Formats: sequence, C-alpha cells, structure tokens
Amino acid sequence: MTHALRTALIGACALPLLVACGSGGGAESPAIIAPPPPGVATSPAGPVYQAGVFPPSSQFRNQCATVRTDNTPDGNPRADQRGELIDELFWIRSWMNETYLYWEEMNDVDPSGFSDRQAYFDEVVTDVRTAAGPLLDRFSFTQTTEAFEARSSGAPVFGYGASLAVLQNSGLPRDWRISFTQEGSNAETAGLTRGARLLTIDGADFLNGTSPEVLQTLNDGLFPDSVGEEHVFGVRYPDGTEADITVVSQSITIEPVQDVRIIQDADRRVGYVHYQTFGPRTGEAQLLDAFTTLSRAGVDDVVLDFRYNGGGLLALAAQLGYMVAGDQSLNRVFYAQEFQSRAPNTNPISGRRVAPIDFIPETVGFSVDAGRPLPSLDLPRVFILTTSRSCSASEAVLNGLNGIGVDAFQIGTRTCGKATGQIPLDNCGITYVPLHFRGVNAEGFGDFDGGFAPNEITGDNGPVIPGCEVEDDFSNPLGDENEALLAAALSFARGDGCPADATATASKDANGPLGAESMDFVGSTLDDPLMQMPGVRAYMAQQGVLDMSGTALADDK
Repeated sequence: MTHALRTALIGACALPLLVACGSGGGAESPAIIAPPPPGVATSPAGPVYQAGVFPPSSQFRNQCATVRTDNTPDGNPRADQRGELIDELFWIRSWMNETYLYWEEMNDVDPSGFSDRQAYFDEVVTDVRTAAGPLLDRFSFTQTTEAFEARSSGAPVFGYGASLAVLQNSGLPRDWRISFTQEGSNAETAGLTRGARLLTIDGADFLNGTSPEVLQTLNDGLFPDSVGEEHVFGVRYPDGTEADITVVSQSITIEPVQDVRIIQDADRRVGYVHYQTFGPRTGEAQLLDAFTTLSRAGVDDVVLDFRYNGGGLLALAAQLGYMVAGDQSLNRVFYAQEFQSRAPNTNPISGRRVAPIDFIPETVGFSVDAGRPLPSLDLPRVFILTTSRSCSASEAVLNGLNGIGVDAFQIGTRTCGKATGQIPLDNCGITYVPLHFRGVNAEGFGDFDGGFAPNEITGDNGPVIPGCEVEDDFSNPLGDENEALLAAALSFARGDGCPADATATASKDANGPLGAESMDFVGSTLDDPLMQMPGVRAYMAQQGVLDMSGTALADDK
C-alpha cells in the first residue's frame, strides 16, 4: 500500500510557547509605506497592476529581491532567481487568486507601495465576516521559511521548555499561565510548573505593562535569541504562593508525545496519551511507540489529551485514528478535501484530482521507514480531552472517528473550529500558508467552524458529541487522575457519568477563574499591545505552522 503525500496544513493557532526561533521569529515589520519612496515595490520594466486581471503566478515564481544561496532541507539548491520585490508581491496576488479557498472574497490590492511581503499577504486575505460574526478566514498566515523548516523538521529551537495558556489578551490585566513543561527542561527544573501565572518578567509588569520599554522587556524574556540567556519570571502558583524564578534559555527539541501511561481504574485498564502537536514528523515514531505500549498492555479504553494540540500533519492524524479504531477503519475515509469552487475535486497547486485520505494503517516514512504496520487497539470508543486550543488535525480525529461509527466522547470545552486546511509553499524565503480546502469525514460532515462542544449540536444540523463540559484544571498536573478533565473521562468511562463537581476545581486556584482562552490569530486586531509584539506574532504564526496546521495531503493516490 503506497501513499503519495504532499505537505499541507490544517490547524489553528495556539500559544504553546517559551520556545522560539529568535525574538522576532524572522517576521517582517507589518508597516505599509504609502506613498512609496522611489524604488519601493516598483520596477520600470516590472508588472503593472490592473484590477481583476491576474497574470499566471508562474510568471513571477521564485523571482526574488534577495537570492538565497543555501540548500533546502533535502539538500537541493534553492530555486531563487534574481528579481524584484514587485515580482514577489505580484506572485502573491496571482497565486492567491489561483489557489485560495476564498478567492472570490479576497482583496485585490495594488502591490505598489508595499515594502513588506507578509504585510501585503495580510491585506490580500479576505476580511469578510460570517453571518455569526467571526472572520471567514481566521487562519491564513505567513512565516519565514527558515523558521517553518526548522519547526516542521523538529529541529531544536531556543527556549525554556514551557508551554503557556493565554487566558486573556483582549484587555488588562493579562492572564497567561504555564500549561505544562517539557520533562527535563530548564523550565521544569527551575520550577515553572503547571498553573503558575506570570506576574513579571525581568522586573517588568506582565499583568498591566504597556509602555514600549516594558513590552520590549516582556517580548525579549518570552522569546530568547540564543542559548544561555538568563531571565527572571515572577509567578503566582495556584496555591497563592509567589516566587521569582530564574530560567536559562536552552536548545529545545519539541516532543509531540509528552506522556503515555496506563491507569488502573477499578477493573479496567485505561491508556492515557498527552499528544501536544501533530506537527513535527518525529511524531510518527513517538505515536508508534505510544500505541505499541498501550496495545501490549491490553487497554480497555484510551484517553487522548488534545487540550493544547493545535493541529499538524493530517497523515499523523489518519494514522492515530487507525491506531485507535483498528480494522473497522480499513479502507474508510478519514478526511476528504474540497478545494476552490472552480474545481473542488482538484488540488489547484498540483493540478491533480484528489482522492479522500483514508485511515492509514502503516508508517509513511516521516520518522520511521515507510510500510511498517501500525499497532492498533480496535476500540469501539475513545475519550478526547479538549479546550479552545484543540484545533484542526485534533478536530479531524474526533470528526473522522465519529464518521465511521466509533463513539468519540468529548471531555472539556469547545474546540477552536478549524474545518479548513492549507498547503504551505515557499517563495523567496517566506512560506505562505493561506486556506486551500475544507475537510469532511466519511459521512460528508465538516461543518464545525464553530467548534465541537460536549452535548451540543455541531453546526446547523451536525452530530451531537456526547461527553462532559469541564473547565481546564491548572491546579493539578496533566495525567493526574485528580485533574478535572481526566477525572471526568474516567468517571464517564466507568458509566458514572459526568462528575457533579466537574467545574469546581477553579475555585481552588488562587489565580482566579479561567475565562475563555485566547484563540486570536496573526493579523487579528487585538486590544493588548503585547499581542502585536514581533515575538508574539511570530510565535503565533509558528504555532499556526504545525501546532495548528501542517497536514499531509494525498493528492495523487
């Protein structure tokens, strides 16, 4: 069995952070220069803008103002040729018209006068809103190719090894808390434990600081430029105690599988997997090892902790779905793409007609030799832990399993609602990641732009996902049987239903009630100026690359 795979993206932005590729992440300034100084995005012999007329994007492809001399991660020379900034901007405009899912709603903007490629892309992305109010496109983004390639390969990056939950970014005071730390990281060793709320960074007021100097200090502390930087984080723990924690930046390799354990619950063995991202290709080997452990233990149920999983490679999601469902998923549709209205069954980038992506029962060569059979649990049901940071490929697992009759129970809160996907493409050092397709399950359902929520109808007439509505519990470690979401899953699996006090844990937390987690994305207008700092914007884009996006698309099976 072979699977022809192209890299594509389906996901949503979250902020599992304190790890970065530099303070700015390679992001360019969003400023637009108007009127343009001489020589900005213009060329005497270059293209001329005409509204509604789009020359073929191939005319401008790889025509770069700055030609790179390095090789791709595969060792091949870059395709860059000498060009001008105006060529790059016209390529964006034409390529978006040719491939963008919402090509009819995109903004046809004159490239003249733009000095920043990423800013121009943001202007082209549609700003149309849905009938319910949110933007039609909350997810398209760009990132420097250097950062994109580092993240997708799982290469080490600078950071501390902690993940943050942004619980408030629309006003002050800010509420950012440690959601988990990577085992053995400097953050864990120093004491940045789950639930700690940021109060200060290097003496600067994190809760309410807005001056340029304070914002720069916060940005620099959150996103170190190199290994060995020392920063002091003032935090308050859930029990009310406060401390100043000195943490030194290090080289961090993202571990997609954070925890695997077997829980003996009464007479049942329950497997628990904390899977934080479908992004790095190293996730294939880690998922194989995790489910081999669960299979050998003969678990009766499995709990998938996707609460901070923003998405990633769709092939990994299709593999994980098989490892849960086993033979009942063979030759069944996991995810089918629908592209532009011009030709919904054709990938506009490759030009090939697409077949649905089935559940995948073998390795595909991401980090294990292709063709190796995957372990499977052959379970009739699965328990999935979610928050608003559960997006894209995480939602695809829930939707895909539900589509073949596996009972997918949802424990937690509403997911982010990303029913769309992307195919990233590099041009001249920027990777562009606009929305390209929508995805549906074996029953043709994909209307979950409003997210999945326990016991609520999904979309206008979609399925009701049974489960328990439970707020995230920052007062207990992940994987602890007393942690609210896991405790509710175990109770539900025993047949005891949802715990009566499922939402009571927040009252134990000295940092106060949680409120709604932030799910704003790069390009959004946010009230908090910290969210516009280059490190935060770049990291939100970075998480959009893989922890929110990044799929494998079987476009020519």
